[in-house]
Amino acid sequence: MKLGQLQKEMLNWIHSSASEPAPGCIQAASSLTPEQGLSVYRNSIHEIAIRALKLTFPITHRLLGEGCFRGVLSNYIRNADFSDHSLENVGQDLHEYVARLPELEQLTYLPDLILLELSIHRCELQPEWPSMSLEAIQSAIQQGTVSQFHLPANATLLASDYPVLDIWQMHQQFDEPEMNLDDYSPSRVLINQQHHQAICFALSQEQFDLLSALLEQPDLEKCCELLSSRGQEDCLSAFSSCMEQGFINRAT
Repeated sequence: MKLGQLQKEMLNWIHSSASEPAPGCIQAASSLTPEQGLSVYRNSIHEIAIRALKLTFPITHRLLGEGCFRGVLSNYIRNADFSDHSLENVGQDLHEYVARLPELEQLTYLPDLILLELSIHRCELQPEWPSMSLEAIQSAIQQGTVSQFHLPANATLLASDYPVLDIWQMHQQFDEPEMNLDDYSPSRVLINQQHHQAICFALSQEQFDLLSALLEQPDLEKCCELLSSRGQEDCLSAFSSCMEQGFINRAT
């Protein structure tokens, strides 16, 4: 019996709730060496990891196709860090790994696309945090009781020289969309959680620069100084639109 069939029989028995003797093929496998026996478990973990990564990176899987995706991920998993024994963290450095593969170097945007999908995955795993309404923030500003402004607790900013948000959105609709990347602008994205679902928002350069500065320095006065030191004073014009769209949802 081939190892793959033995593995399938063993998993079927493990998943069964009946208290039955192990199948004959497994009992007959006593001639396997300890290393061969352990390889059954290794292969099982390998397949589980690939399935988990398909769920984390569905657009990357669709773009590469099953064969290429499995080939890339198989090599990645063999060298991945499983020291915490958690599937949740598998894929955290996949974008770095892919960026080093010469066979994928023509897909220059792929590492950033993977990082976008990873950010979406991380966002959806986070607990939901309360936010202030726009009216409450505006009232606090009028009363002069706030000086610091915060992005949503689970929000992530991502900048790419490639239109990865457009690529991600197009592959949601089409298996192989016809895209001329030169027709699209670089991506500036805010990934935010709404009702335990990650939502991607396309930002203008001014919005992205303002929100990036607020992440570094939520005190508005000091944020203005930071933007000024970078020659980005015009980004303050995006403050109102960022609040109106919920990109700034807490004030203290």
